[in-house]
Amino acid sequence: IFEPNLNITLSIYRPISVFIGGEVNRPGIYILNYLPITEQKSNLIAGLENNKINTQLINTPLLYPKLFDALKKANGITNNAELENIKIIRKNSESQGGGKIQTNINLISVLKNGDQKQNIRLYDGDSIFVSKSLNSTLDQITSINRTNLTPEKIQIFINGNVRRPGASLVRQGSSLLTALASVGGRNDRTGYIDFIRLKKDGKSEKSRFKFDLSAQKGSKRNPILIDGDIIVVRKNILGKTKQIFEDIKSPLFSGYGLYKI
Repeated sequence: IFEPNLNITLSIYRPISVFIGGEVNRPGIYILNYLPITEQKSNLIAGLENNKINTQLINTPLLYPKLFDALKKANGITNNAELENIKIIRKNSESQGGGKIQTNINLISVLKNGDQKQNIRLYDGDSIFVSKSLNSTLDQITSINRTNLTPEKIQIFINGNVRRPGASLVRQGSSLLTALASVGGRNDRTGYIDFIRLKKDGKSEKSRFKFDLSAQKGSKRNPILIDGDIIVVRKNILGKTKQIFEDIKSPLFSGYGLYKI
């Protein structure tokens, strides 16, 4: 071909791969796509599959994968996340010296003030680390759970002296007392509550406390729940005694046997 006149245009970006670790609900490696800002996205995909590019979609503005998108892919952050110090590590280009570069992001500014400068664009090979906060406040936890960063509902398990025991879906950010109310509340003669939380390392944390209807949200007796929490409502001594007599009065122990007892 003599004196060709060629125009080369980038029609679509390949997906990028990023790693997300730390205080997120599902750490791991995730694939993020560039999305065309158009309702004709399906036409573009179909054109690529048929080896035909829709010329009207060339140079279509794209939505770049950003930090918020990645955190949503990982099912959001935990209640213990340090929102003011999210670390992003990126491979530096050879033309700029190579090696690794790092920055820290304040996600609070995004959630509270809509500061999009903190919601930075991600590149292939980026690593995102969400550190653990030792001083998570109720205000911070509430701010997280009110956004679309975390799933709208979580699944917990309630058993024991309640009206409808079993698995239950509750809204993100619900407390223990709210969850008990969602299953019809506790039965009479309630004693202690066993609260079990499964940790990422496979171990569990267990605490026992008295039922307290006036406990403040986020306190030890009314913790904010996360996905997979287990609540076991125990009976008090009167409730246990009543259960024993009900077992004794069953058909197996009726008649002469009950008289002898």
